[in-house]
Amino acid sequence: MNNALAIHVGYQLPNRAIITARGQVKSDGHTPCLSVEFNVFAGGFEGMTSDYMSLGHLRRFGTQLETLYQTLHGKAFLGTIDGKFSLELQGEGKVLVTAQFDVMHDIARLKFAAEIDHTFLPDLIGEVRGVLAAFSASS
Repeated sequence: MNNALAIHVGYQLPNRAIITARGQVKSDGHTPCLSVEFNVFAGGFEGMTSDYMSLGHLRRFGTQLETLYQTLHGKAFLGTIDGKFSLELQGEGKVLVTAQFDVMHDIARLKFAAEIDHTFLPDLIGEVRGVLAAFSASS
């Protein structure tokens, strides 16, 4: 897997997600979107689903992550067009940031949380930037 095209949330933790950008599409002829795959791991459970994500939403998520890292306060939210995956990171002034994952595939749904040390946020921000750089140039 090309790490420049993947975003790792909770890297190496038991509860984590890997978001892999597979390619760019135009969802409605106007909005540049990414075809993305989500691999999630929660305790003994693993799952995978795919959906589409707006480049604008990913860009906003990156900006929210930067603010969260700098202040340790606030939220960063990322969701997909069809609602099959969402992620919310929330900081309340502490070293640990809470990540809430919500994943759907067909009729199955998996919701779980993880606490992530804020020192992992720069790597996450860098991966978001890498995906945006790879796909924004072609939009």
